[in-house]
Amino acid sequence: MPPSPPRTLLGAQEDKPKQHVRALPERQHLAIRFPIVEGYAFALKHNLIKCDVDSMERLVIEPHYEPTATFISATVGYREGSPTMGGLTVPTVIQDRHEYYAQNHIHTIMFQIAKTIVEQLAEVAKQGDDAKSRVLRLQSRHQLFPQVYSIVDSYVRNKVDFQGEHPSELGLELYAKRVIERIRDRIEPDDVHGEPPLMPVLNRYKQFGTTADVDFKTTKPCFATVMSHINQVVADTQQWEQSAAFRLEMAARRGLVKSYAKNDRLGLTIPYDYLDIEHTYTPDYLVRFATDVMLLIEIKGEEDNRDKAKHDAARRWISAVNNWGQLGRWELHVCRSPQLLEKELLERLFLKESQRGSALLATRSEVYLANQLGGDGKWARINHLIWDAIDSAPAKVLRLSQVEDLARSSSSDPDDVFTVLALLSHPGSDLLKLEYLAADSNGRKEVSTAEVVQRLRAWWKDRSLSDEQWKAWAGATLVQWTPFKVETAL
Repeated sequence: MPPSPPRTLLGAQEDKPKQHVRALPERQHLAIRFPIVEGYAFALKHNLIKCDVDSMERLVIEPHYEPTATFISATVGYREGSPTMGGLTVPTVIQDRHEYYAQNHIHTIMFQIAKTIVEQLAEVAKQGDDAKSRVLRLQSRHQLFPQVYSIVDSYVRNKVDFQGEHPSELGLELYAKRVIERIRDRIEPDDVHGEPPLMPVLNRYKQFGTTADVDFKTTKPCFATVMSHINQVVADTQQWEQSAAFRLEMAARRGLVKSYAKNDRLGLTIPYDYLDIEHTYTPDYLVRFATDVMLLIEIKGEEDNRDKAKHDAARRWISAVNNWGQLGRWELHVCRSPQLLEKELLERLFLKESQRGSALLATRSEVYLANQLGGDGKWARINHLIWDAIDSAPAKVLRLSQVEDLARSSSSDPDDVFTVLALLSHPGSDLLKLEYLAADSNGRKEVSTAEVVQRLRAWWKDRSLSDEQWKAWAGATLVQWTPFKVETAL
């Protein structure tokens, strides 16, 4: 007899469908690799350090969580009447932190924070217990302290939001620990002045992870992907994952993104400390930009201090991995709303990438054409020649009269060139803009697409425009393609 179907404890058959989430071999070109980092190599030869305070997360003093004053009364006495009628028979006394403020100046607190950070850094760099090593560690502390204090001072002045509370609130253990952890974990050797850079320590058994390793089943809702090596994205929430993946798919079709993957059982985790406890942080998505820059994406609506500690840890991970340099350049992007993700990626590509102008648009358009037309090399050749022609033109435009020359240079048909130009100038691609210019007394003025369509219809369909009239108008109208400007694309 065949085996009976599985049953639950109540006797009902298990009818939840299981989704098979896996990497697809035919999408190997969309694969993403990443290092598996367990820690960091921090070594100092000259005791010179640096810290990018500007990129660090803000610390907010939260009096609604840590009250600065309270009212108390003695335990004797009693209330008269109902609770809404009477008052306490014993007067209340306010207790606040004024005495603490008087005894603990903000500079004293900053001194103690810097001292603790220096001690922890010296412990990390500990090289032995002999007399010589102890002398070197003492010398190291004296050289590190003024540098660390300067970093602490900069962080407190620029990154701590006291929300109107007394600055000495920073001395409370809760806030002091956060400041110590954030600054300590963002301090790096000053490689500009001869120190070895911060480097990642990789897992000795498995140094790299890849999307090719993803293969699991789930009963959670899933939806299919097109531009990811992994066939489905698991929806762990009602809308956030779906919205983010949809925006990434749209960004890929526009040429902003080459591929992406949800960090679900991929194994990419980032170590960090929070309030003296070790944790690991898992970014939401990995994205490969059109420029091959790798992006860790975190989708986060509201963030608390623990989230900010995660983001600072991610930036330290990125700094070490970029110094290592074996898997290209990495960056972090925190998105507050999935609906804005595509727009934010476009802004980031224009404003933060090393490429500018037509070079950036040429890179985007190559990815965009590959997504639309496939991997035939002729499309890349035509695209390359189009942008070269635009770059070499004094007015930075491509004229209709150049199409035949481009076709000959790319060993293709003029229709192929028009196919590429039609896609690059399609509304929403943000790559090229098709323009019509007519001669007038002041030179040339732009003709709207609606007017062109109207005249073409009048000549071709309605026959209200003669051949001679059409040729006269079309011959005096200049057709050209101009690159999108940055502010237009954004």
